[in-house]
Amino acid sequence: MAGTLDAIVGSVGQVSDVVGEIARASTEQADELERVNQRVVEVDALAQRAAASSNESSHTAGALSCRPGSSHASSAGSVSARSAPRRDLLPAPARSGA
Repeated sequence: MAGTLDAIVGSVGQVSDVVGEIARASTEQADELERVNQRVVEVDALAQRAAASSNESSHTAGALSCRPGSSHASSAGSVSARSAPRRDLLPAPARSGA
């Protein structure tokens, strides 16, 4: 019977060791999951800031394009004016001596 009790005690010790390893591995896994969760929160916050910035830029661009006389409209007019030659900068035609 002493041998049986010794075997049981040995088995209990092995089970205890395995449970301890599982607990350590679970703690490590929980720590890693917490780090991943923190990174996901950071990425989410960054994505939200980027979306807000994009939305603000889009809203500003829309507001500028709707305003008459806006610098956007003026610059578009300037581009088309530059593409046509300005007659006042051309040399005057030569006049005949008649």
